[in-house]
Formats: sequence, C-alpha cells, structure tokens
Amino acid sequence: MIMKLQKIIEENYLVFCFLKWMNNKSIKFEKKILNLVVCPKTKESLIWDKKNNELISKKAKLAYPIINGIPILVVEKARRLE
Repeated sequence: MIMKLQKIIEENYLVFCFLKWMNNKSIKFEKKILNLVVCPKTKESLIWDKKNNELISKKAKLAYPIINGIPILVVEKARRLE
C-alpha cells in the first residue's frame, strides 16, 4: 500500500513538473496555420496581427486571440473590432 502511494506521488510530481515547465515555455504561433483556418462566422481567411497576437476577420470585425500558439476560434471569445 505504501509503495503504491509513493508511486502515485512520484508520477503526479513528474506531471506537475512537466506542466510547470510547459507553462513557462513560450509557444509561438505558426504562420503556416493561416492556410488551414478560417473565420468560424464568415468562413473567410484571417489575417495575423502579430503585435496583438490575434487573428483578424475583417468581414466579421472580430479579433480571435492566440493563446500559447493556439488560435481560439470561438466567436464568443473574440474581441469585437470597430
């Protein structure tokens, strides 16, 4: 029983260390992904705003955030543009 508990603690500690390490790594957005994704609202191509780290849909007037290199293409999560 104690050995099993010790193994669980060790495994969880390794997972914790890995997640902490991953959280500290800055994962960059790959521009190549622009060829694969479209605006979920208009189905048109997106423009990468490198300064704000967002994908812009001019037609929908939305800016989709990019978090840890992953575009969040959810209309409700997008910032409205004027």
